[in-house]
Amino acid sequence: MMGELVSFPTDRTDDYRIDFCDPEDHQVSTGRVPPHHLDAEAAVLSALLLDGNDHEDGTECAWSTVEHLLRPKHFYSEANGRIFQAIQHVRIAQTPVDMITVAEWLRERDWLQKMGGTAYLAQLADATPAIGHVGTHAAVIVDLWERRQIVATAQRVAAEGFGDVGDHAVYKASLRLEFGKLTAPRQRLAGRTIGAVVQEARAHVAESVGGRLQGVRYPWAEVADMVGLLAVERQTILAGLSEHGKTAAAMQIAIAVAETAIDALEFGEAVYVVSGEMPGKSLILRTACSFAGVDVLRIEAGRATPDEQQRVADWMAYLARLPIIIDDKPALPGVIAGRVREHQREFAAGAARDSDGNKHPRCRLRLVLGDHLQDLQSLSDKRDEKDRIGDTAHGWLNEIAKGRKVATLLLSQLKTPPPQMKAPKFPPWPAAEDLFGSAKIKACADTAIAVQRPELLMRGAIPSKWIGVAAMCRLKSRFGGEGRRVLLGFDKGVFRDELPAAARGESHYDGDE
Repeated sequence: MMGELVSFPTDRTDDYRIDFCDPEDHQVSTGRVPPHHLDAEAAVLSALLLDGNDHEDGTECAWSTVEHLLRPKHFYSEANGRIFQAIQHVRIAQTPVDMITVAEWLRERDWLQKMGGTAYLAQLADATPAIGHVGTHAAVIVDLWERRQIVATAQRVAAEGFGDVGDHAVYKASLRLEFGKLTAPRQRLAGRTIGAVVQEARAHVAESVGGRLQGVRYPWAEVADMVGLLAVERQTILAGLSEHGKTAAAMQIAIAVAETAIDALEFGEAVYVVSGEMPGKSLILRTACSFAGVDVLRIEAGRATPDEQQRVADWMAYLARLPIIIDDKPALPGVIAGRVREHQREFAAGAARDSDGNKHPRCRLRLVLGDHLQDLQSLSDKRDEKDRIGDTAHGWLNEIAKGRKVATLLLSQLKTPPPQMKAPKFPPWPAAEDLFGSAKIKACADTAIAVQRPELLMRGAIPSKWIGVAAMCRLKSRFGGEGRRVLLGFDKGVFRDELPAAARGESHYDGDE
């Protein structure tokens, strides 16, 4: 009978599954019969046996219609899956597809007799031809395979839910990831013509030329020339040694973005800051003190003058009005992406409010900052810290940068340099290899820059040209840029375009390379 489900003997089923099915396939529990359509499977195989070879006139054959869509694992009948697998291999060997070649391939592997011999193949070939509808029948097969995976996963999750699932947040994130893959839209044909991609590139250029930037700017003009925008769907790593100012630089970037003027479309810019290194209140106090020019230790010790206290209070009041979200609750990249999505909706609708209850103007939330990479959560349970950091960076790139169409700026540590020579000889500038976990982090970065304050690395008397000077060094820039370093002024935690007086006109490179 056409469409009959033919199964292999029990003692060979495991061997068959290993070779035939995807190891990640979910097996449906015994009980109700899983969704399937044997007649659709028979119709596809019939069409392939009758029209599985290329046409001399260049028109599409049945195989060309389904080769990008179907795989052997998609068939519910093991016998039908084997036959499709045979046709696939005969095509790869550039041998004509017909009853004889397919039967021979199956016979060599001792599978032909287990599925009913050539009689079953003949039954398929003699069926009413459905070549014109082979694409539709193939889609039905894949749809039902996907439904079987969803049913099996739901059965497993229902069973697991009654037991110990470990950390609840990790459990929920893993479920979102698993069901997201199962329910994601299926791309029926991979790849696009170069013409279609060119059109996208032209639109990107037109938007940029028209002032509709595909990202946000750095607050320092020369740094922007060196590495470009903080572009959406791209990830930037900002690295540095402890106390060299990477957190201060990141917060200065966040504030500058949040201060962006309302554009012609009546939109401003918002920023989402994930603080993994310190509580939010500490981050904001430190930032306010930097801009106020006050030592944070004087504020915390109660030794600040009334004027210093007022300056810090004024800066805190100013920061409170900016469209910046501070998130100091540890979470996985997928969870952070969900939080970002909700805030994006609020800002875009003009529903977000500041601390005084006043509504922000409508904003695009296009920058997400993570401080810093070593303290952010990852789905990985790997013990090797470099692997875990690499997995975190990968999660931020895919879940947040690409998933939410934002620019991500991740702070990271540099490896501790070897003991340096005394001044005035300056040590080597940082390179990509100096990133902690460099290979994995660099692979996930479109841009990587390092902040370095030379005066903190020197022993003995420090030449005046290096006092109050910070360097932004380009470690990687996938899309080009100008130069390898930019020198900025640095005073009390604030980076400035203008160098201090003692450094102006000095050659900062002669004898220092």
